[in-house]
Amino acid sequence: MAAYLAHELHFSGVGDNALLTHEDWRLFGLAREDVLEEIKRLSLKGLLIVQAAGDVIRISWKQQNMEALCDVLTQS
Repeated sequence: MAAYLAHELHFSGVGDNALLTHEDWRLFGLAREDVLEEIKRLSLKGLLIVQAAGDVIRISWKQQNMEALCDVLTQS
């Protein structure tokens, strides 16, 4: 779930820092810290590259579209 939402938000133009606090996460009961942990977990799975220092975060996706992301998720 986190991968889909983070990918959708990122490629719809939401900035990396704003992604962590986007209101859609609240639908799942996730606060900023929870979202950051989910993003880090996705990074450990190799879905993205995350760089975080203090309040600044940079997310780079390896899959440039949702279809490619879904392919990777179904293969893992």
